[in-house]
Amino acid sequence: MRTKDIGLIIMAFAGMAGGVLFPKIGGAITPYIIFGMMTILFLAFLTLDFNVLIQIKKEHVWEAGFWTILKLIVMPLILWGLTMIIAPQYALPVLLLSGTSVGVTSPFFAAMLGARTTPVLHALVLSSLTVPLTMPALVEVLYGTQMELSFFQMARMLCMVIFVPLVAAFLIKKFSPRLVKALGAVQYYISVCLFLTINMGVFAPYADFLINQQGRLLELTTLAMILGPIFGGAPILAAKMFPERLDGLSGAVGFTYINNVLTVVFSAQFFGPDSTLLAALYMLPLYLMLMPLRWYSQRRACHAA
Repeated sequence: MRTKDIGLIIMAFAGMAGGVLFPKIGGAITPYIIFGMMTILFLAFLTLDFNVLIQIKKEHVWEAGFWTILKLIVMPLILWGLTMIIAPQYALPVLLLSGTSVGVTSPFFAAMLGARTTPVLHALVLSSLTVPLTMPALVEVLYGTQMELSFFQMARMLCMVIFVPLVAAFLIKKFSPRLVKALGAVQYYISVCLFLTINMGVFAPYADFLINQQGRLLELTTLAMILGPIFGGAPILAAKMFPERLDGLSGAVGFTYINNVLTVVFSAQFFGPDSTLLAALYMLPLYLMLMPLRWYSQRRACHAA
């Protein structure tokens, strides 16, 4: 692991602990979590070659479509079915977490791990535009319960989170290259501080539950830790079946660094504490997965050399 990887993990866990130990401070941050995510995505977009993004090739469409179907439909159904057999009380939380879209922070982690950023971005955009349809449909089919969630409300939020930073980064790269260079020099440090504050805001509302419900907390934490390697490993296995069309590292990044914070927000409104806390506790494997993904990235680079 690199020093920056370790620093990010330490700061991320410090934010989680800070949210539990200082819930009032974290609670003041909670309403602004989404803006922190947008800032991280904006900084990640500054490293993107927009010419490559605009010139979408046929194979790029195929890859993004494959990852989106696997991420939003195939994987949630498989994991939901397995959880229904093993621990049915957690089947809905697993469905919601596994069925969420590629995360807005995934381009940041892609650049950090040396993965190709463009495939991650394509999957991010396509899955974010598709998840307002797929997630309510899965819940309706599997539970017969219509989610009380407006398609346009969710789509508008996702579009804001993704396209506002995208347009801002494009304009700054076009008209102020000096500012891009200056921001690039401090991008990592700004992002690390944002991860700390975002985690404080995510965990603060559940401080009492995390302290008093130790048994349930342990079960949800274990479940989150199991899901992390599954999310990251599935694209690597899929890429072995289609090595000429799929990039396993980019897929692993997109599947690991998901929009769990948005799942926290939606679950808190519609599905209760188990779904909300599982999505929040996924922060643990989300950062710990830096270690195996870094190892995989280095191993792949050695084989390519």
